Amino acid sequence: MKLIKINEEHYVIVDDTKINVGDWITDKYRVWKWNDDCSLLGRKKITHSTQPLNDKPHYADYKMLFLPAVKELIGVVDVEKKVEILYPSAFSGIWNNENDKKEHWIKGYNQAIEDNKEKKYTNEDMLTIRNQLVTMLPVGDVAAWDMIQAISKYTKWLDEYIESLQPKTEWEVEFINGKLKLK
Repeated sequence: MKLIKINEEHYVIVDDTKINVGDWITDKYRVWKWNDDCSLLGRKKITHSTQPLNDKPHYADYKMLFLPAVKELIGVVDVEKKVEILYPSAFSGIWNNENDKKEHWIKGYNQAIEDNKEKKYTNEDMLTIRNQLVTMLPVGDVAAWDMIQAISKYTKWLDEYIESLQPKTEWEVEFINGKLKLK
């Protein structure tokens, strides 16, 4: 089974079971109901979703997942660390009542989600990209073919490097005792 991120609020679990007409499927970023009108090549059957897959949910086709549990599982949020940093009283046992403790946890969770929304490239990333370009470009009397090959090599390297900086969008998962676990 594989957990796939559709967007910030929607994750699905897919597997390789047989796809039938009426099943929900995905090709990584889109979700739709299979109706025999397109190729199944590269498509996966959706078994679980954190969001209803249409405006009139029919849960017999798939099972619902809780979004906060999925985000915590894949490390999008580290609730405990965020709460401990922002609201140490939640761990010290110094709170007026159980509602205060819950409020601290909710604030910490929401702050952790916010902190993880937008990961940007650092200055070091940009320097690495520039320095790699300089090492790949030919020097001296350069033929057009040499320049084309250098640019092609650099473009391939840049795509791989940028991909390595992106947050993950797929994870191998399994269910153990009814709970979702990373493999």
